[in-house]
Amino acid sequence: MAKATLTISSKNYSSWSLRGWLLTKFSGLEFDEIVTAADDPSARAEILLLSSSILVPCLRHEGAVV
Repeated sequence: MAKATLTISSKNYSSWSLRGWLLTKFSGLEFDEIVTAADDPSARAEILLLSSSILVPCLRHEGAVV
């Protein structure tokens, strides 16, 4: 299991999610990827639990949240 978790929206429709994924991938950091649908109301509640600002991408690594 990876120490880092990256929460993103669709890489096809969100350039910010794609950028976060690319930077994490190119860094060589081993991470788990969680993809959520931003237009689904239940997914928004899930994003709120994962990221207090409701913004993605959100990277969690060793207690730090970026």
